[in-house]
Amino acid sequence: MSLINDTERKQGVGTLYGNAASKRNTQNVQRLSANVILNDDLIYEVLSIASAAAGSDLQRREVLFKYALVCQAWGRAAQSLLFRHVFLQIRSSMMALLAIITQKTERGRRLSRYIRSATIKSSRSTEPFDPVGLPMIHFRHLPALLCHMPRLEELHLTLGQPWPDEDILRQLACGPQIRSLVLETSQYGPDCPVENLLVAGVNPWPQLERVALRYQTNLNQGPTHVLSGIYLEQITVESSTNGEFPEITWLSQRSEASLTHLAAVNSFPGTNSSYPFLKCHSVKNIASLTLGSTIWDDSFHNVLHSFDHLRELRLLSGMTLVRQFPVGLPDGIEHLIMPNGFIWSHSSPHHGSSLTLDRPALLKTCKLTVVYDPFAARYLYREIGTLLEGARTWAEQYAEGCREQDIEVEVNYTNKLPSAY
Repeated sequence: MSLINDTERKQGVGTLYGNAASKRNTQNVQRLSANVILNDDLIYEVLSIASAAAGSDLQRREVLFKYALVCQAWGRAAQSLLFRHVFLQIRSSMMALLAIITQKTERGRRLSRYIRSATIKSSRSTEPFDPVGLPMIHFRHLPALLCHMPRLEELHLTLGQPWPDEDILRQLACGPQIRSLVLETSQYGPDCPVENLLVAGVNPWPQLERVALRYQTNLNQGPTHVLSGIYLEQITVESSTNGEFPEITWLSQRSEASLTHLAAVNSFPGTNSSYPFLKCHSVKNIASLTLGSTIWDDSFHNVLHSFDHLRELRLLSGMTLVRQFPVGLPDGIEHLIMPNGFIWSHSSPHHGSSLTLDRPALLKTCKLTVVYDPFAARYLYREIGTLLEGARTWAEQYAEGCREQDIEVEVNYTNKLPSAY
């Protein structure tokens, strides 16, 4: 009887020790897995920073290729960064990519999941006009191509001819869920406005959050179709129809509650825009506004004060001063960016003294560019040289005042005059 008890006791002790050892092994495996994940994350961040210092995209890819050869852990992180963005323009490069990200192998499926953004430039003309021996990518290739990128979120697409039919668009709807879309027309395709892709009943990406429209030629007609049911966070339009940006009014009609950033920039020199869309009720909740050429007058002053939630103002082209600046800017503006300086109007009652040291009450950061070389205007009116020198002095005083209030300020100087001069 005691022998049986001793045997059972030993078996029980053995089982106890076995369970304890198994538990320790499980904890070690879990700890090891956590360390592997942590190491992969750290390596990814390190390689992201290191590759970002490259001067061009080609140099960046060369650096990442070298990192991929260090070890398996570095290889995984480098491949993820290498395949994060792809650029395709000719059909041979498309076929080479499809051979790499084939869904028939585990490696191909893994690499295809790394792709988050793509730039695809389809041919400007029809297939019979492709260069001899150099077939191009056409819109009909897109559905099959995008289906091999299941996690694609950002698509920069240049549209050529012929215009895609509804069958192709329905096929695109079976692919990845695009959230950020850049549509660009080639200079040979003015008969196919890019916004036609977003009309009701056609748009293959109803989950879009950000849309940018770019034109390489100025069109004479704005959107005429009904917009599909998309609710956008960001809208960017470059080189708009007649400089009036009717596309923004059209795109923002359903996005009053979701729209946070709005950008309207004309790349055609000499185009004067009154930005009539700024008076639309659908854009009044934006927090960030980016504009091209502007005139700081009473009308623009009053429009800015109609935005209750505006926090960031970017003025990418030279601002023409008709009234004093920056006095009158809404106090809610926290970030002010002006990379192209000022232009003075002779009609201004404050001509020669248009710049003041006033600041929006909530200003946190300020980035300005002014012309520092008064001799750059030696072939122009002497008065302009005086104004430019005054702007340089104002910038120094304004920056000093901002720093005293713990406002982050950056002032850049250039000897390049604004184009209006």
